[in-house]
Amino acid sequence: MEHKAFRFDIVAFDAEFREILVRALDTRAVANLRDFILKWRDYLTDPYEGLPLSQDWESELEFQDVDSYADICITKYYSPILDIGLGHDWLAVQEKVSRRFPNAGSMFGEALCGDRICFDPGKMGSYFMCPDEVRDWISLLSCENRGNFDSLMAMFEPASGCGLYTTF
Repeated sequence: MEHKAFRFDIVAFDAEFREILVRALDTRAVANLRDFILKWRDYLTDPYEGLPLSQDWESELEFQDVDSYADICITKYYSPILDIGLGHDWLAVQEKVSRRFPNAGSMFGEALCGDRICFDPGKMGSYFMCPDEVRDWISLLSCENRGNFDSLMAMFEPASGCGLYTTF
């Protein structure tokens, strides 16, 4: 399992899209997500390759469910080609963080959920972190020997002013 993380404009996401996504998670209806894609199509990309959406983007979806449509929608707020995640080292880093900072909370952020289901396009976890939480992690880690947490600092520092999106 590979950890991917991206600088994420959570302020714009919260203002423009969070409520649409939560409603879609609650109803499992994709119509508003599809409308969002059609409206913002020129600003969205394939969430896996980072390429512009093709003319047949909808027929290329493996599943036509809320996660698949929303996965495209949120590319308005990050670039899928600018991965700053921990890759395959995430588990070792997480264990080191858990030992050193047992009360620090999740280094991934929080899942975005409706009443019944959470947004999880990769089906292995998807999380969001606001800029204040990112800065809290930077502050916590900056008190440590920098070499111990270089990979985490390399993930958090670029996201300090905007937020972080993490997925597996």
